[in-house]
Amino acid sequence: MPLRTGLTGAGDEIEEDTEHRWLVLAYDKSNGKKRWETEVGCGVPLTKRHFKATQANSSPVTDGKHIVVVFPTAGLACLGMDGKVHWKHELGGLNAGGFNDPGMEWGFAASPIIYKKKVILQVDIHEGPYLAAWDLESGKPLWKTERPDVAPSWATPAIWSTPDGDELVVNASIIRGYDPESGKALWSLAPTSIQVVASPIVGSKNLIVSSGYPPARPIYAVKPGIRGEHTIESDDDTKVLAWHQTRGGAYMPTPLLYRGLLYMVHHNARIVAHDARTGMPAYKARFSAGGTMTSSPVVAN
Repeated sequence: MPLRTGLTGAGDEIEEDTEHRWLVLAYDKSNGKKRWETEVGCGVPLTKRHFKATQANSSPVTDGKHIVVVFPTAGLACLGMDGKVHWKHELGGLNAGGFNDPGMEWGFAASPIIYKKKVILQVDIHEGPYLAAWDLESGKPLWKTERPDVAPSWATPAIWSTPDGDELVVNASIIRGYDPESGKALWSLAPTSIQVVASPIVGSKNLIVSSGYPPARPIYAVKPGIRGEHTIESDDDTKVLAWHQTRGGAYMPTPLLYRGLLYMVHHNARIVAHDARTGMPAYKARFSAGGTMTSSPVVAN
């Protein structure tokens, strides 16, 4: 199929009928030489994929001693820095897709995170969404929290350190905070998009959660200490927020927080920078032709 770039509203799927090999590869970053290659799984994928996606969308994570990866069909695996597989769990096809059609299969994309010797994965799929943790060393399941009221999502969770303790924040059709030690839900926040891609961003004090699938496209700056269920319907409901905007969230790119500015990069090739403390616009700029941007920005120095 010809390569298609930029934003598209098409939900075309690719039927997978050929055998795949799911690989983890390590390269020497000083010269590009491949050091090792490990096959984590092999077979015909159990699910289709979006025509812009692959069967390996999720990013690996490492603590410098372990490397954790997740693939549809092949599963969740932990490797050593030498490429040897320490443990592995099959998770099925991980069918994520359109919120209104379980038969629409676009592909899984959430990445695992490592927290205090735990591997945590957000699995918001069509049938039986859940959040789970495994022991990093042994792969032993530690806890699993069912999430039956959320639509498929593609966000990666974040750890938010607050005066009340560390919280595991999950962005989806309902925004939630959990206790990362037990998987117990601590708070929720709505409304937001039914279809969520952007990951939460942790600031020096507040937490930024956003999404951009219409009609709900909010940006929320959440204050530490939030507990219980919250639905923002009027100004009286915003006490748990430092600031918010009912519109302005980006659909696919995760926001960027840097030196006091929150950057939203939209598919129409426009950057909107906000003051991270107040939410007030700092500036807007267009950097390319419309419809060209779906990736998340990064920054250094």
